[in-house]
Amino acid sequence: MSEEKKNMEDLLQSELDLGDTEAVGAADDPFANIGANDDPFAGVNGTEDTFVDIENDNNNPFNDVAAEKTTEAGEMTAEGTGTEAVSETGVSEDAPAKSEMIKKPEKTGVEETEHKEKAVDNNANVQDEQKISDKSGEQSSSNPFEAEIDRVETKAAEETKTGLLNKPPVFKYAGATEDITDLSQTFEAIRKAKAEDFPELEDGKRVSWKMDYCGVVKNVAQPTKTTIAEQKKLIEESKDFLTAIKRKKGDFSCKVIPTVTAQKKGQMPVYKGIFSNEEKALNSGKAIAYVPSDDGNVYEIRKNEIGIFRAKANKIRGLTKVRAGFTPALPLIPFDMLSEIIDFFRYFADRKNICEALVNVYWDAENKRYIVKVPEQKVGAAAVDTVLPDVEDDLIHVMDIHSHNYMKAYFSETDDRDEKATRIYTVIGRLDKMLPDIKMRISVGGKFEEINPMDMFEYPFDDFPSEWLDNVTEYKDGGVFDESKQI
Repeated sequence: MSEEKKNMEDLLQSELDLGDTEAVGAADDPFANIGANDDPFAGVNGTEDTFVDIENDNNNPFNDVAAEKTTEAGEMTAEGTGTEAVSETGVSEDAPAKSEMIKKPEKTGVEETEHKEKAVDNNANVQDEQKISDKSGEQSSSNPFEAEIDRVETKAAEETKTGLLNKPPVFKYAGATEDITDLSQTFEAIRKAKAEDFPELEDGKRVSWKMDYCGVVKNVAQPTKTTIAEQKKLIEESKDFLTAIKRKKGDFSCKVIPTVTAQKKGQMPVYKGIFSNEEKALNSGKAIAYVPSDDGNVYEIRKNEIGIFRAKANKIRGLTKVRAGFTPALPLIPFDMLSEIIDFFRYFADRKNICEALVNVYWDAENKRYIVKVPEQKVGAAAVDTVLPDVEDDLIHVMDIHSHNYMKAYFSETDDRDEKATRIYTVIGRLDKMLPDIKMRISVGGKFEEINPMDMFEYPFDDFPSEWLDNVTEYKDGGVFDESKQI
């Protein structure tokens, strides 16, 4: 500490030491009567306090003032050579009072405004510098990483694209998938080639095409002119293709897909009609009329100035498709029941006369189960004579089953004459085999259609251990025998 500052501190301490001076009484004290209501600082709170924002020496407006006062006090000490006059209270008259030395100097409005603006500018500059620093940090920390990832993905996509250029596209429709090796074909040529297997593709006006290549799907505007190669190249050269490869996971195939436009069912053009007899057809005024005949055929009839033309109808557009067959409404007959029936037939096949036999199968509607009944019958090597018994009303006669002992299973002319009722008929032959032959047909008022026995009987051979498949591989060429490729 300098000598001047030490002297100044001693001087200030001496001012506070009043010694034996006369005490100031309440009557002489100028602050004695100041109460809470008269105190000018009583209402000053945190929001009104001028000094509340002073937190450190950096924004303390009195730092310079204190320094000036200290300098002035030092100069006074250095210049003073004589004894200073002391007042009656013992305080030097020339020395300024301590309260006057620390009194805050008044600032003009201009100075106060400049001080606030400077503080705001400093704060704004700090915030701007922080934002710039944060932004720079983000760019330096994230962008290079993202750019490197994008570079690696793009390179991988380009390599994948190169490998796809020579990969053949595939025809994909209705569960069928086949490589297209001749890319010079038009989409129309493929439609014609596949129409034999998929008749719904016959009408080219109702077939549209699209190519799905790694998720990029483009419709074919002109299937009669556009080749597979042209459409494939169109996608490969598009901007979307490389992006699609980067996003695609797994299937990178190029699929050629036909779509059949929905058709209205059961509607005919206004110039066509179906009539119950020829007279109504001729009087209808229709250019084309269809009439069913007693020979079981439907005839197409056309009339013009030359005469009336009739021919068997082949395809009648506008009619719903109906095919011969059977759709069961009851559960399948249990295999255990079929096994018992076969054992019963084998018993008579092993007899001296090698006889046939017959059983009837009924559905018990009340108890929801099948029942086998053996009617009274006389049997021989090639004949069964029986009379159907009366049965309960809640039993439905579902099937007749008869055997052909050791002969093959087939329906004879005798069977055709006897099996007129609308139900199911079955014949079981070759009972000398472990698995005998089974034939089944339906009778629709005496008109017969063979059906698959599995349409009515449970199939017993429907499962095996999956691990059996582990050592089995199929030949891709269909299994043509080649001694050089033997294991």
